[in-house]
Amino acid sequence: MFTGIFKILIPLIIVLPGVIAFYYYGEQYFGDQDVIYPVLVKKSTAHRPDWLFLPQWF
Repeated sequence: MFTGIFKILIPLIIVLPGVIAFYYYGEQYFGDQDVIYPVLVKKSTAHRPDWLFLPQWF
């Protein structure tokens, strides 16, 4: 059962950022797929306060 969850979860982790990127940016980053994940992370964390990031506390 535990491995079955990973079988379903891993494709979602791989495919979902691409679908979200295509929704936000269309074909702007379609030729250079290695850039889109850092762009999505930067877009999703741009408006969050700095105190939410745990690595700063250690």
